[in-house]
Amino acid sequence: MDKNNDIQQGKQNWIIIIVGMLFTVAMLQFRYQYHIFFLEQLQLFIFTKEYAMQLLSTPGGLVEYIGEYLIQFFKINYVGNILIVILLTITGVCIRKLIEDKNKSCFIFECMIVFFLFVNFLDINFYLKGIIGYLFCLIALLIYYRIQTKLFKIRLLIVLLSGLFLFWIAAPFQTLFFVVVCAIELKRHGLNKGKSLFPLFIITICGFLVYIFAGEGAFRIYINIDGVCSLRIIPGWTKYAAWILLPVAILFNPLLEQTFKLIRKSLIKTIIQILLLGGIVIYLLPKYDDNWSLPFKQLHYYATHEKWDDILGYCKEHPLNNNYNCLNYQNLALAEKGILADSLLCYTQKGKYGLYAPWDRIVPTAFVLQKVCYHYGDIAFAQKYAFEGNVNSVTMGFPETLKMLVKTNLLQGQKNVAAKYIYYLQQTFSYKKWADKQYLYLSDTLTMRNDPEYKGKERFKYKD
Repeated sequence: MDKNNDIQQGKQNWIIIIVGMLFTVAMLQFRYQYHIFFLEQLQLFIFTKEYAMQLLSTPGGLVEYIGEYLIQFFKINYVGNILIVILLTITGVCIRKLIEDKNKSCFIFECMIVFFLFVNFLDINFYLKGIIGYLFCLIALLIYYRIQTKLFKIRLLIVLLSGLFLFWIAAPFQTLFFVVVCAIELKRHGLNKGKSLFPLFIITICGFLVYIFAGEGAFRIYINIDGVCSLRIIPGWTKYAAWILLPVAILFNPLLEQTFKLIRKSLIKTIIQILLLGGIVIYLLPKYDDNWSLPFKQLHYYATHEKWDDILGYCKEHPLNNNYNCLNYQNLALAEKGILADSLLCYTQKGKYGLYAPWDRIVPTAFVLQKVCYHYGDIAFAQKYAFEGNVNSVTMGFPETLKMLVKTNLLQGQKNVAAKYIYYLQQTFSYKKWADKQYLYLSDTLTMRNDPEYKGKERFKYKD
């Protein structure tokens, strides 16, 4: 009878996984597709040996390299959705293998962890390496979990070697690894005269030494969870939720499964958990999905691809209020359509800043102003804002700002500077073809002047 229940529960779990995957793909495609496209704009992955060595030679560089490699394909429709769903699904399955006991009816912990990782993914300050590193940590924990030796010294040696290896390939996830190992030790062997807490003692001492001798920056990158976020922001509680829930799941999932044994029908158990998870998603997702930034990301995508009609259609249906960056894209579209003067008052306007957003030294505004200045013919200021935006990149630059720097430097006659940026773009997956075309213009100025992209703009270049 128990075997039949396990089989039935296993089938239900697979159905839940498949339905969850399809639901997530649909949600990413219809609500967050422009967030995915925007993530691709926030990095530049370069296929060079030097770039690979630069990342791989630092702790956590492997997961960062993998994350940047995957994100470059987010430019292709559906690819980003599918990759994220695959990563989250594998993560959920690994957590299931790590925390499940004999009873397989409880799936709430792994679903909650995956949900918080998904919420973190919707924050542009949270790097994709946060999910990939979490998965590497789970794999290391599964390997350790399968070790059945009773000798504490051997287990401790394996933990230290695994933690050291994890530190190098997926820092700062060695911290989570040591904490969860403590939970596994407590679950299997109890306090064991304090031995089960020894990994926690080790990671505490290591963190203290790094903080003292390497400084706060190294501590945040290599030991603390902040290492998977931008150092310019303070992570909110959702960034810590997935880390906290994993050791909690190890310790308390058996108790939860014992409680669920009081309910005989597996279908009722499933419905209860789905309702609970649904309530959590409905309550938390709108608060932490960065929905305020979605209009800008959508208009930025349209502007990048010069879909001016789509911008105007969106602005007609969705009043932009005080979002000056979005208003700039709206009025740029009107100008490109040649109807700015005639249609200005037919759309939402908020004074002079709707035409030229105030410079607040943040990346989205740099994206907007470089494009506005370029299209209006202010080549020097387009170059200035492209440069200002590009210096904020944590990689080799932003694709659109690098392209703008190429164009403005070609127009200004600064061919050596343009060549440097062209070289970076030539080493990429998505921008190589465009960069190869610009490379020809380094020696063929006449052809460049006849290119519709540059025609007529040379007269606006900066003059001493």
